[in-house]
Amino acid sequence: MTRPAARVALLIGSAGSCAMASYHFFIPYALGWGSSLDTLPPAIRWGSYSINFFMSYLMLAGGALTLIVWWRVGAGRPADRGIVVAMASFWVVKLSYQVVIPMPVPERLLLVRWGLIGFALVTAGAHVIALPALAALPGGGDGSCATDPR
Repeated sequence: MTRPAARVALLIGSAGSCAMASYHFFIPYALGWGSSLDTLPPAIRWGSYSINFFMSYLMLAGGALTLIVWWRVGAGRPADRGIVVAMASFWVVKLSYQVVIPMPVPERLLLVRWGLIGFALVTAGAHVIALPALAALPGGGDGSCATDPR
C-alpha cells in the first residue's frame, strides 16, 4: 500500500471513530435512557451513563490520535503503529460483538442494526488496511515518533 492510500485509510478510520464517539455522547438523550433508567438503583443508573461517557471519550481520543498518525505520515515523519493497532482491535471487537450479539431493535429498525454493522466494518477495515503501509514506512511504525526530535 502506498503512503497516500494509507493516509486515506487513516483519515477514514479517524473520521469514523470521531463521528461515532460524538454520536455516543448524545445516545442517552437521543434514545431516552432517562425514563428507563429511572427505575434502576442510583449506582446502576450512574454507571450506565458514565460507562457510555467514558467509552465515548476513549473512542474520540483514539480517533484524534489516529488523526495525528495521519498527519505524521503525510509529513514524512515516523508514526506510532500501536495507536492504529489499538483502534483496529477496538473496531474489530466492536464489529464481532455486534454480529454475535446483535443490538435488539424493533423489526422496523433492522436497517439501523445493519447500518451500524456496516459502519463498524468500514471503520475496522480502514484501520486494518493502514497497518501494512505503516510497517513499510521509515521507522516501521515502531513508535519511534515518541523520541523523534523533528
